[in-house]
Amino acid sequence: MFAIVMDLDGCSVRHPATGADVIQTPDGPDFSVWSVRACEITPRRPVSTLWRLALRAGLRVVVITSRGEATATATREACEAHGLRAHAWHFRAPGDRRPAAAHKADALAAVRAAGLRPVVAVDDEAANVAMFRAAGLWAVRVRRAKPAR
Repeated sequence: MFAIVMDLDGCSVRHPATGADVIQTPDGPDFSVWSVRACEITPRRPVSTLWRLALRAGLRVVVITSRGEATATATREACEAHGLRAHAWHFRAPGDRRPAAAHKADALAAVRAAGLRPVVAVDDEAANVAMFRAAGLWAVRVRRAKPAR
């Protein structure tokens, strides 16, 4: 079954993190322990619209995010409240501080092992887009936009 891979923060939803939401470590920010407050969702057009259109077209939507597993339930519920449903969700494991591209490559392998066939990925990070392209997906990089005032 064909699938589209969607990222969340900075891509299909506005980036909610502030310095208070992320623990800084010597190896960089640890996004696996974001607070539940960071699960507040504000859909970002046009990517959130693409997500909904993919669902209507019968594609499987797979979310691969760097959000930690501790936020999984709240994140899913917040997304679904905005019509952003997914067939599979992949969150960062507790304590996983590897670069996002490494975490997402492992999640992509798990998606494929589950029998899905991702053909498109949408992400806002250049390293993630490069990884998806190297894995044979057509990948689109979304630029972060400043919030409208």
